[in-house]
Amino acid sequence: MSTLRMTTALAMAAGLVLFGTATPALADCVDCTGDLDGDGDVDLADLAALLANYGTTCVPEGMVSVPFGWFEMGDSFNEGDSDESPVHSVWISTFYIDEYEVTNAQYALFLNAGGNDDHWCADQKILRQGANPPYVYIPAAGYENHPVVYVSYNDATAFCTWRTIAEGMCPGFYRLPNEAEWEKAAGWDPPLQRHYRYGYHQDSIDCTWCNYNSCIGQTTEVGRYNGTGGTHDAQSYYGVYDMSGNVSEWCHDWYGADYYESSPDDNPMGPASGTLRVIRGGNWLGAAYNCRSASRNRNMPSYRNSSIGFRCVSGTP
Repeated sequence: MSTLRMTTALAMAAGLVLFGTATPALADCVDCTGDLDGDGDVDLADLAALLANYGTTCVPEGMVSVPFGWFEMGDSFNEGDSDESPVHSVWISTFYIDEYEVTNAQYALFLNAGGNDDHWCADQKILRQGANPPYVYIPAAGYENHPVVYVSYNDATAFCTWRTIAEGMCPGFYRLPNEAEWEKAAGWDPPLQRHYRYGYHQDSIDCTWCNYNSCIGQTTEVGRYNGTGGTHDAQSYYGVYDMSGNVSEWCHDWYGADYYESSPDDNPMGPASGTLRVIRGGNWLGAAYNCRSASRNRNMPSYRNSSIGFRCVSGTP
């Protein structure tokens, strides 16, 4: 077990989350070695340092907490495809997930910082200026806060790595969610111990809850469905927006059609290998059926289109 994972495990044993409950002084809350008390060892004594930071300003900015616990993963409504069965109990450690999908404005920062043309697509709502590298990338007017699209799985993981470095965090601090984390953040209600059909804490759908099929005919600003402008406040139990519509989202896992039949019950990370990566959540082009929080999709890691984006998570599964 890595030292960082060991420290996380100590926190879980104590019934605590690793980073507290507010926002950003993360440099004071994270030690890449796991030696939180600085004595040269990673052991139970590090719990004292952990307790000192509990309740302080240590949740990654722009993220919400999904506390550790069990949930029922899969198609509890018995209406999905065969790869959504059987329903099974899964333990997920505490993690943090972006409240909103990654936007064009955020992705442009990544492009400008890395200058890597491999992560830009001419069909994105991000303009590339200049005849030769280093180019300058600017979100198209009016699309700054729309979710970035035409990103591959490889692009999304590169963004997570860049964000980790840009914020001075430990390697691997930001990553893509595994699909169990994604599904819990979207559909689970812990007090009621039930799975909601859609990723905004509801079992019914129409265009006032999320952006799917041809409700609007394009992406919308992230978090648009927040209770204003005639829409519902369409967040999941944990406070995450756009889990059922706007754009579908890349997950970490390799796809396995029968993975649920043998999935481990402790922080499942998907099959060890594969050819396709998991995609979760409905999108502005897709049918309501695909907006269900248990629905699964997949594609090649290099695939891009106008309806797939992503969001980041943080935490050690």
